[in-house]
Amino acid sequence: MEKITLASGAAYFNTPAPIRQAATMALEGGQTSYGPTEGTAELRQAVADRYHRLNSAPVAPKRVLITAGVKQALYSIFLHLLQPGDEVIIQTPNWFGFHELLLQAKVNLVYLTTTPQAEYTLTPVALEAAITSRTKLIILSNPCNPTGRVYSTTEISGLLAVINQYPDIWVLSDEIYDLVTYGTQVPSLTEFPDVHQRYLIVNGFAKSFAMSGWRVGYLIAPPELYQACTKFQATSIGGGEPIHPGGSRAGFAASRNYFGTYEPGTGPKPDFDGRTITDYWQYSVLYAASGLLYFCRPESLH
Repeated sequence: MEKITLASGAAYFNTPAPIRQAATMALEGGQTSYGPTEGTAELRQAVADRYHRLNSAPVAPKRVLITAGVKQALYSIFLHLLQPGDEVIIQTPNWFGFHELLLQAKVNLVYLTTTPQAEYTLTPVALEAAITSRTKLIILSNPCNPTGRVYSTTEISGLLAVINQYPDIWVLSDEIYDLVTYGTQVPSLTEFPDVHQRYLIVNGFAKSFAMSGWRVGYLIAPPELYQACTKFQATSIGGGEPIHPGGSRAGFAASRNYFGTYEPGTGPKPDFDGRTITDYWQYSVLYAASGLLYFCRPESLH
């Protein structure tokens, strides 16, 4: 049986030329000193504009904190939000990093198992049954890593209808793969009214713009938690150097051109290991999602 690894989450293409060029210009222009703790005003505005353009969502730049990758954003959120003994609900399969980061917070993890037979769907009924008086945070991933499951607006609304009955529960949406889909617009948590000021979003540039080594992410948070995370960033890593925001800002600006006639939801072509899906005609599709396809040779099923 031939194995094709999709484990790394790395893009199949190089960082787009406009981004590399913007970074080079920043270097040549002497932009190598400290930057603002919360990130440059230009990049934070670019993030807000991105959600307005792609998701028709009103995101204020003052709620955007630029971080050293999404892992740092998650660590900061968990550090300031969670206390030992709190319960965190998360569906499985999920990204292994959640487990490792949450262990450091000494919380109780509540896993909700999803299955391929049910298209890896977390249902409102299952979610409500898992909520207790100790539930502090619910983590959603859209698209989900590693299943590729993309939740629709209707499905997210159903989950939020349950969560919003509990004003003290926070919701974290991991949306790092939101532009890496094959034909489906991925809804963002920013599109939904934050009734209790408890919605958190983490995203970045590693996947959609092949910038994993650049370590540029961001979080979007309500004012109180935003201020706590910003203060922690000021005393830990400080502000990112302007070279990174320059390239990241160029990523947003160049996205339409780089992906051809790029429109929300089209994303890059599905191409694995240098080959297109048509090269895998001899494989059977075991499961298909808007964010991922699973293949297996027929003989390996016996």
